[in-house]
Amino acid sequence: MAELERKAGYGLVVSLSITAMIGTGMFFGPAIAAQYAGNASLLAWLALAVIGVYVGSCFAELSSMFPDAGGVYEFAKKAYGRFTSFLVGWVTWLVGSVTSSLLIVAALDYLVPNQTALLKIGLAIGLLLLLTVIALRGVEASTAILIFFASITMLLILSIIIVGIFHINPANYTPFFTPDKSPTILLVALFFIMESFVGWESATFMGGETKNPRKVIPTSIMLTSILVALLVVIFPTVILGILPSDVLITLDTPVTTIASLLFGPFGSDLANVAIFLALIGSAAGGIVSTPRLILALAKDKLFIEQLSSVHPKFHTPNKAIIFQTIVSVIVIITAFGDYQSLLSLLVPLALLMYISILLTIPVLRKKYPTVERYIKAPFGKVGPILVALFYLGVIAAWLFLVPNSVLLFRKVLSFILFGIPIYILLSVYYNPEMLNKTVSSTAFMSRKLERFTLPKKVRRDVLNLFGSLEGKSILEFGS
Repeated sequence: MAELERKAGYGLVVSLSITAMIGTGMFFGPAIAAQYAGNASLLAWLALAVIGVYVGSCFAELSSMFPDAGGVYEFAKKAYGRFTSFLVGWVTWLVGSVTSSLLIVAALDYLVPNQTALLKIGLAIGLLLLLTVIALRGVEASTAILIFFASITMLLILSIIIVGIFHINPANYTPFFTPDKSPTILLVALFFIMESFVGWESATFMGGETKNPRKVIPTSIMLTSILVALLVVIFPTVILGILPSDVLITLDTPVTTIASLLFGPFGSDLANVAIFLALIGSAAGGIVSTPRLILALAKDKLFIEQLSSVHPKFHTPNKAIIFQTIVSVIVIITAFGDYQSLLSLLVPLALLMYISILLTIPVLRKKYPTVERYIKAPFGKVGPILVALFYLGVIAAWLFLVPNSVLLFRKVLSFILFGIPIYILLSVYYNPEMLNKTVSSTAFMSRKLERFTLPKKVRRDVLNLFGSLEGKSILEFGS
């Protein structure tokens, strides 16, 4: 049976991390955050950078301990056990699927903002299929395309920063604080820019295909985390220095307007194409990494077992890649719509997933104190707990201060809880002994409720189907 091959190096892992971590929030976030907190939103970006580097160090430690293809699922399995690790894997898979839809929506809004939804959906599906073909061809093809997309992303952001610094008007930063807004509004601003700096888990999924993964993956995560932290502080600062916050919040595509001011009409068209490619690059990263999570779950019979196969020639999880593409197409068709609503579904899912992973750090330090850690997160006993509480505070601020957020959060919880019956069905299907245990444990209540669940008339009708019962024995399943 074919297995994954260790061919990936720093080029793939760093490029994958860049495309995964720099999300849509970098391009939409400055305007959305300014809408809630004005110039003070820069404090939210600073907090995001500091927390992001710390969370990156946690993921670096975990990936150096357990460099396996399942990434966060493997970390949770070592810390919590089978059921909880399945839920973590389930939520992580949901995050990846919603992220793909969000990225496609944002990318097409930049490239063809005034076209019909039907045309955009058609373009989105076409792009997904193209990226799928590349992902199926193997690590080398994926490396080349991800390096290309990562280069476009960095070139776009750095060009705006370098040229934009000379167009900053210091007066645009005043007033910095808005007197009529509570300081807690910064947490809401942070909620809507959180997607600008996430995605550490993507690199961890490549553990089964990376050369020297105990060193390459954690080093790549830390380098990328520090780089993105600098960008998420400098980029919004330059944006707000060029355009006042009251102007910025009126723009649907703020970076396009900035590019037009800096480089002229041609620059704005070029920026649109570059942003489109950057966001599609992030979607490509998800198509490459998420199937590795499906592969790990399928190997443990916590997903469809057939999806654990590896292509004999290209050594990629081909069936998992195709399955993920089909799911992404369904998500795009059913969820294609408002960017901010999709973001409000994604962020709570992602934060809850990150909370569960952060809390594995103190658990695993106690359970596996002697396992080698190439990079070790500082304050490992209390730091992850404090960040997890902070993430909960961000979710709480969004719930209390943003209209309709409670309804959206109920949807988030329903997505998570839907994983429980799936876990039970998979466990029963692949482990018949669990079915026997379940039937035995519920036999007493089944007997008490039998007159309601299986009335005498129904029993009589069933028995009549067998004809004459004289001289025969009847065995009732579950008796």
